[in-house]
Amino acid sequence: MRFGALTFATVLLALLAATAPLAGTQAAEIGEGVEIQPANGPNGAYAQVGPSGQVSIQLDGDAGVPGEGLQADAVTRFDRVLLVLNTNVASEDGNRQAYVYIVDQGPPADDFTFYRGADPDAPVEGETNAIQLGTGESTSIGFTADTRGDFEVSDLALSVIAEVSEVANGTLAVETDIPTAGEPVILNATGSSGDELRYVYNFDDGTVASGAGPATQHVFNETGTYDVTLSVEETASRAPNESDAVSKEVIVRGGPQVGDTGETIEIPDPVPGGPEPALQSVSVTPDASTGSDVLVRAVAAESVSDITGTSTDGSATVAAGNITLVSAPAANATVTLTVAESALPAGVSPDDLAVERYNGTGWDVLPTAVEETSGSTVTLAAGTPGFSPLAVTVNDAPALDDGDESDSGPGGGGGGGGGGGNGDAGDDADSTDGEDGGGGVPTETEDVSDVGETVTETETVGSTDAGTETEGADISTETETAEPGGAAVTPSTDQPTDREPSGFSPTPALGAVLLVALLVAVIVLRIRRQE
Repeated sequence: MRFGALTFATVLLALLAATAPLAGTQAAEIGEGVEIQPANGPNGAYAQVGPSGQVSIQLDGDAGVPGEGLQADAVTRFDRVLLVLNTNVASEDGNRQAYVYIVDQGPPADDFTFYRGADPDAPVEGETNAIQLGTGESTSIGFTADTRGDFEVSDLALSVIAEVSEVANGTLAVETDIPTAGEPVILNATGSSGDELRYVYNFDDGTVASGAGPATQHVFNETGTYDVTLSVEETASRAPNESDAVSKEVIVRGGPQVGDTGETIEIPDPVPGGPEPALQSVSVTPDASTGSDVLVRAVAAESVSDITGTSTDGSATVAAGNITLVSAPAANATVTLTVAESALPAGVSPDDLAVERYNGTGWDVLPTAVEETSGSTVTLAAGTPGFSPLAVTVNDAPALDDGDESDSGPGGGGGGGGGGGNGDAGDDADSTDGEDGGGGVPTETEDVSDVGETVTETETVGSTDAGTETEGADISTETETAEPGGAAVTPSTDQPTDREPSGFSPTPALGAVLLVALLVAVIVLRIRRQE
């Protein structure tokens, strides 16, 4: 059994001068729910509990029983002198076991033998002879004194040791800020407690790691929301052998893709040879000239409500993505989305599709038109008054034509509420959606340079005041560094994580962690040999 970082509680069992024993119900609290007190029965009078919680066993004339001390040249048994109790209470979380044994010290140690109750053949000396006490259980301890031979009259110090197990408890944290398909996601369970734990991870993608350590990593091949489950089980011989399980939601997104305005940005397969992505490509054409770049992260349809906290307005979500016009997140623009026709629900035609935009509290249906169908893909164009998560859904949408400007989207007009459009500020490419209408509008701000520069993406969802103050739900913040070839790395906090202080320390505890209490009581026996 391994010892945890618990402060040792020590009680000194010192010799008292009192001649009368105290009540047998008094006990010395060693700590962690383990107590020592005089045993029930006549021999319990040899043990006394002092006013400060000290305990002593007296075998001379001061003992609270008749007699003048130990018999000379004899072996004397003292059954049931001490009582050790595990006062912990069983709970729904499990039981706390105590393992009790005795270590004696000093010259007379060889002349004393400690045993359980009234059975000299049940020794309790040494760790190998520890007595297991469940919650609420107790055991009495007796001993023999052998005064034959060269017995020396002196005090004997002994330690009553109790190791108290902790209840198995699993904890799990996601260390990766933005879990990305095709890249390792780091999971950390080093905060789990128990006795020699075995860790089993179920990643909710058909794979299970039964031989993993407390910290592990896993590659998810597809975007989506995964409920990762950690099971911990105690395996030590001295443990209740209990288990615990905990789950953590992991939202896996596509890797960041960066391009210019007017450019078709292709969404690659996260893993070559894997299922084709529902969102195939994106193109953004602002109404006003801008030198801003575009950043796209594909999002699984099933994860849309997990990210925004609300479902789309349509009867089904086909594809989605976080789309950002980096330096002009509130600009009016036409966005073109190409989706795989295989992602459409059965019986749904391209004309049944709409593009929706998250406004901070809900979803607005944008004016949408079908631009092209190829037999394997469907391309839609929509006018948007700003950028945030966009989704292709099965829904009725107002038609997009040459007379539609992106500032006249649903809820548009100066007095529009909820996710209102740009209203009077709609023609200003630098204004924020919902300025007059008070609508909650998500914004994304990015600084994108050439390959090898830093890309900073900030997605904030909520209502804005003249593009300067944002309220509402914070959707995500991403910081990424573009690598040669267009790959961006070092993402920031776009993924909610459950961390311990200073993160969930990446330095794991070695092996399993057991929290135990080493509870030591030192007993001193005053011995007078009777001549």
